[in-house]
Amino acid sequence: MVRLFQLSNELKLNVEELARLSEQLQEAKSRADEGDRIKSELEQLRKEDMELKEKFDSVVTEKENLLQVLNSNQDKDKEAVQLLQKELSAANNLVMEHAKEKEGLLAELESLKKTVAAEVESKNAVTEEISLAKQQIQQLSEDKKALEDQLQKSSRDEAEMKERVSNLERD
Repeated sequence: MVRLFQLSNELKLNVEELARLSEQLQEAKSRADEGDRIKSELEQLRKEDMELKEKFDSVVTEKENLLQVLNSNQDKDKEAVQLLQKELSAANNLVMEHAKEKEGLLAELESLKKTVAAEVESKNAVTEEISLAKQQIQQLSEDKKALEDQLQKSSRDEAEMKERVSNLERD
């Protein structure tokens, strides 16, 4: 009877543990969903990065073209040359800003990849814990059923013994 009570308590604890693990799984799923959203944002950032790279290449090409024009027209009006240099400087500044932004985005992307990997690992661990808890609950349920069957048989045997004792006392 005490064993049955212990098994009942263990079953209750396992059910509570399963509820806790289920809640953790929900949280992990939520974090995984957040990871998916972050992945989507990262994909958008990659696209933007490619666009920035194309712009960068375009700016570099334009810079090279402007330098060629500048070299071939050195004798022309100095004001025009100064204006081109200002435009080139602004383009270079823009390229540098884009390059810094790209580096920041790549660092953020790497950090987010690590976060997503950690969340996936956490989700897998929780899922495994839940599976083990379910197996334990199943085993405890089977043990409980077997003990209940034994208890019923013992009760029947006891009743039979009492009846025999009663019959023997009457004889």
